Amino acid sequence: MDDKVGSVNFNIESHKLLQGQTHEGWFPLDGDARNGEIYLTLAFRVAGSEIDVPNCYFDVRENSKCTLYQDAHHDDGDLPTLVKANGEEYEHGKCWSDLYTTVQEAEHFIYITGWAVWINTVLCRGEGDDSTSLGQLLRQKAAQGVKICLLVWNEKTTLQKGEFVLNGMMGTHDEDTRVFFEEEFEGYKNVKCKLATRYASQGALTQFVFTHHQKSVICDSPCAEYPDRKRTVAFMGGIDLCDGRYDTPKHPIYRTLQSIHKDDYHQVWPGITQEHGPRQPWHDIHSKVEGPAALMVKTNFVDRWHEQGSKYLAFLKVWRDDDGPMLSEEEEGTLYAEDPERWSAQLFRSIDGSSARFPNLSFAEQLQEQLQEIGKHHVENSIHTAMVHHIRRAERFIYIENQYFIGSAPHWNEQQNSGAINQVPAELAIKICQKIAAGERFAVYILIPLFCEGWPEEAAPNEIMFYQFLTFEFMYKWIGEAIQRAGSDAHPKDYLNVFCLGCRETEEGSDHTADLRSCPPASLQAKINASRRYMAYVHSKMMIVDDEYVMVGSANINERSLAGDRDTELCMGMYQPNYRREENNELPKGDVACFRKALWCEHASSVADESDVLDQPDSMECVKMMRKRADENWAKYSGDEVVDMEEHLMTYPFNVARNGKIAIIPGQEDFPDTNARVHGKCSGTMPDILTT
Repeated sequence: MDDKVGSVNFNIESHKLLQGQTHEGWFPLDGDARNGEIYLTLAFRVAGSEIDVPNCYFDVRENSKCTLYQDAHHDDGDLPTLVKANGEEYEHGKCWSDLYTTVQEAEHFIYITGWAVWINTVLCRGEGDDSTSLGQLLRQKAAQGVKICLLVWNEKTTLQKGEFVLNGMMGTHDEDTRVFFEEEFEGYKNVKCKLATRYASQGALTQFVFTHHQKSVICDSPCAEYPDRKRTVAFMGGIDLCDGRYDTPKHPIYRTLQSIHKDDYHQVWPGITQEHGPRQPWHDIHSKVEGPAALMVKTNFVDRWHEQGSKYLAFLKVWRDDDGPMLSEEEEGTLYAEDPERWSAQLFRSIDGSSARFPNLSFAEQLQEQLQEIGKHHVENSIHTAMVHHIRRAERFIYIENQYFIGSAPHWNEQQNSGAINQVPAELAIKICQKIAAGERFAVYILIPLFCEGWPEEAAPNEIMFYQFLTFEFMYKWIGEAIQRAGSDAHPKDYLNVFCLGCRETEEGSDHTADLRSCPPASLQAKINASRRYMAYVHSKMMIVDDEYVMVGSANINERSLAGDRDTELCMGMYQPNYRREENNELPKGDVACFRKALWCEHASSVADESDVLDQPDSMECVKMMRKRADENWAKYSGDEVVDMEEHLMTYPFNVARNGKIAIIPGQEDFPDTNARVHGKCSGTMPDILTT
């Protein structure tokens, strides 16, 4: 199964396209009609400079409220005090605590979408907190009459026979969750858990290959302005409500094994036990949206339920605007209309007609503008559209945190036909090259995991790392060439830097219960016991542009997430109208800027003392500051001496030459504690559609 069907060559006069003419017709594949023909329409559009993304299924919603979260929780004092331009102190939210409160306050409906939803997840873990599990919390709400709909990905490798459940390859607990809510309990008729198979336009095999990756929780919530009515609140982002996701900015690996992670130990490396440790730390980003923005998230759920839960439409709570307890969209918009800190937001998705209805597509021209047609399904890939749009309009810097970074395969040095055709890496490289040619500063910071989740010596992680290496290879090559053309003495890392996160702890304060000397000397556990290090897994899906605009969602930067007809995804683009980039190109200092600085202080706490430099992320001073911290932390992580790492930010372990050529660091060809090569390896047998 492959996306590529052939190539087409044709000649067209470019000036006709620039004049607005459209070129269309049938073209033979690979120059021979015997191979089939394809109908193409080619038109040229000038990239828009406006902040709202045009030609998307969802329009921007003004007068909303957005809250940004880093990690599932943070303790007081974990994050620095930051002040916005208006003199107000930035408020650091606590995601899972806020989510717990919102669910507790719901009186009418709770809608959940998830790649994985685990009934034993405990949202609040502080001293004196309610330790009720998510499953029991939802059962309590059902007993109160709240209608609860769960739309959870159906992992086909999970096996269930009677009461026996064998978790599948991905460990999503989907059958556990379904069985839990099918048991009889008080209010059980108010809950419907639908395991949703990913049927897609690429054929029957997709139900085993692709996933429902959207993550959201939508609830009704009290409204002070309308005491007798309810408003809508939605949480979204990388928010997997399952095991291994609860973490704080400290990202402990040994010191919470018998406390907050005692019943939530998560580690994917073979043979590494909770008795010894370490756990796998988890870094993520989430958001809460209120007002009209939340209604878009609710609409996405309702449209998915109509398509995939159509047998249970009665579970959806629907009221007309004039006779129900819920505020209308117009009324929701009045809640924050006069708030100078208000937000505008736009919902983007990767999804197709097999997974969601598209009731707004009432005219053919709307279909052509907003969606593709692949096979018999409409396909939306507006997340990719939005990312490209905002990369093109960026002026000073871009900061990305993402679980994967693979794309623009036609520009790779090899494996150009892998099918990873999303344009995000190429657009970033082009933006940097344009700025170099114009003699302007620009900086791109990318944070990814040290390696993808799983045992990195296995075939799939190896191939993913290989494709990721090819992606960075062509980007740095282009940047190096642009520097040479400009006659500059700059270095490619003056413009593009790639980071990861790592943790290392001494034995002091550790929570392991096993005798560390009891392991077989040649075992992986013994090796880890000696090195006492592990990466912090970056699960974030976020992009910040010029401290003005932020995108937070579930989509990775790879073809699975961005194509639209592979994994389903959900993302929100957000900005504050009163904190826009100034005409003189000065960066705004609103919530987006504070959130970016809070993240950088989490990753490298010492930069909090350099506030003036932090405020200018495109400057060489800032680039050098972040790179210096990252280099120092990589040395601590990769060195022989076991130390307590106070910071997590690390340079990604490859060298970049002045001409843009990247190479592995001599003596560090493998990731620490493994035999897995940093540049990965092409399997030669695994279908590209799985790993791109």
